[in-house]
Amino acid sequence: MIRRWIRLVRITPLLLGIFYSVPQVASNSVVLAQNAQQFRLQALDYHQQALSIMRQVGDRTGEANILYNLALVQQSLNDIPSALQSIQGAIAIVEDIRGQLLDPEFRTSYFATVQGYYKLQITLLMELNQRNPNQGYNSQAFNVTEQSKARTLIELLTESKADIRNGVDPQLLQQEQDIQTQLDTLDKRRLELANSRDNNQQIATLEAQRSTLETQYRNLQAQIRATSPKYAALKYPQPLTLEQIQQQILDDNTVILSYSLGEKRSYLWLISKTEMSSYELPAGKIIEDLINQKSPPPIYQPPH
Repeated sequence: MIRRWIRLVRITPLLLGIFYSVPQVASNSVVLAQNAQQFRLQALDYHQQALSIMRQVGDRTGEANILYNLALVQQSLNDIPSALQSIQGAIAIVEDIRGQLLDPEFRTSYFATVQGYYKLQITLLMELNQRNPNQGYNSQAFNVTEQSKARTLIELLTESKADIRNGVDPQLLQQEQDIQTQLDTLDKRRLELANSRDNNQQIATLEAQRSTLETQYRNLQAQIRATSPKYAALKYPQPLTLEQIQQQILDDNTVILSYSLGEKRSYLWLISKTEMSSYELPAGKIIEDLINQKSPPPIYQPPH
């Protein structure tokens, strides 16, 4: 049963892409639209059932992937608030998993596979900004962009073999590794029990143990931040928000340009000490091609 739902969920993004690409011929447009809407609603149901299954078996990686695909389906149904809620849930799981991976190279490769999660969250926020320009969604999108860049920085430092642990209390580092190992062991045991019946009590016990370890891990992070701020700034990066950048970094004669390149569209933020403006740009591939051209690129006019 579980495998059936997983197969259905995995092909959904592909089928959604087929519906998006079908030419809307006048004589068939109504039928095509009805079929597409029916499929999307069916996909929504599949994903919601698959999400429940993933949570029951304790597969957190699978849960994050289902939430990401669910957000895509909800976006196709024009339910942007629900899509945003789903992708935020996926990113919360991704952040938790990333922090528990012990192997630096595995952590780097894992983060590379989930970059699309952040890109989707940025896109959804900017879509909401178009509908409600004065609700601060573009500021939230900028903050997500900076968060993603901060995560990328630590992975690049790890990949370059930079010693970010210099000056950290070895005992704290050992406690950090011990908790991560225990969490990994609990998750593996949780998956083993999920494949058997009549293990609800054991699963509940494991979940309680995991909750306790997560609390200990958060407390340890706070202790590391207090005693080793340089290490904490890299291991648990807390990027500056838009308001902090304007208050702490910028002066009256300085502006910051920040951008996020996406598969279908990209975004640019122009930030001064008192104002912030956002702009829609073409797909990242188009921008990269324009940059590589020797002749000056044409001025881009966003669609209205």
